[in-house]
Amino acid sequence: MNTKTDENTKTKVVMFVDITNYSKKTSNISKQDLIELHDIFDGFCIPNFEAFTGRIIKKIGDAFLVTFENPTDAVMCGIELQKSFHNHNKKIRRTRPKNQIRVRVALHMGEVTYRKGDIYGDTVNTTARLEALCKPGQVVFSGSVYSAMERNGIGIVHLGLRKLKGMKYPVQAFRIRTKVDDRIIKIKKRKKSYTKFKQRISASILLLISLIAGAASVAIILYYLFSTVL
Repeated sequence: MNTKTDENTKTKVVMFVDITNYSKKTSNISKQDLIELHDIFDGFCIPNFEAFTGRIIKKIGDAFLVTFENPTDAVMCGIELQKSFHNHNKKIRRTRPKNQIRVRVALHMGEVTYRKGDIYGDTVNTTARLEALCKPGQVVFSGSVYSAMERNGIGIVHLGLRKLKGMKYPVQAFRIRTKVDDRIIKIKKRKKSYTKFKQRISASILLLISLIAGAASVAIILYYLFSTVL
């Protein structure tokens, strides 16, 4: 049946993007610096949204609320956003460190209700709560996004079943693997290899000690027998 409610309710991927430590960052800056900060933020965000067919619902202070039809597009948009800001921060790290911007990206898929150009519902609330799991430079998303997206070639870290503030049920959470994760994996592999190497060395030393002890025992026995014969 087609009711007004049904027509206004659609399944979408919802994205929240916000600036980390925005209040602290803007507490002691001039109006001109504040405008420049938002110009930079908008300048990276909006083209990326458009490139992945994201629809901007609204901007609330330092945060964008965006919807996508396709979960893979939404995830790829999040990845590209983080790359854009990372490259920006790298370029100005020494010359204009105060203009660096680090963002968080959270994604969830489900039904949303449209009303007067805005969206409402548990999907929106869940997306907002997922941001609490997101550290600067990360893209965090729910199990509903993970199940529907194309995962080939995308490094993903499973964060497990997480209880979100104000949400009745826990949510499976995931995030995109970062360069930090890759470094940690390499360190863990090195440690594992080193541990195996130490174990092999220890086993070799023990074997050598056993052989020496065995040889010494044989020498003592032979000496005793030779002495007895004489």
